[in-house]
Amino acid sequence: MGSTDQPRRARAETVRCNAPQRTPKAPATPWGRLRGARGWSLRELESKTGVNAGVLSRIERGIGGPTPDQARRLLAVFDGMPRTRDDD
Repeated sequence: MGSTDQPRRARAETVRCNAPQRTPKAPATPWGRLRGARGWSLRELESKTGVNAGVLSRIERGIGGPTPDQARRLLAVFDGMPRTRDDD
C-alpha cells in the first residue's frame, strides 16, 4: 500500500506580464494642472471643495464640465479662473 493511484498535481507556473508600465498622463484640463501644481491629490481637492473625487477626475480628464456650483467651489479654492495655454 505504499503508492497511491491519485494523479500528480501540476505545479503552478509563474506567469509574467510583459505589458508596459502605466505612466501618469498630464491632466487634460487647466483644473488638473492647477491641482498638480499645488501637489494636491484628488482626495485633498475633494476635502477642500466638497466636490466628489470621481467627479473631479472626470472634470480634469475633460469628460464633463463642472456644474455652476462646482465651478464656484473650484474657483474659490484656486483663487480665480484657471489659465489655459493660450493665455500665456
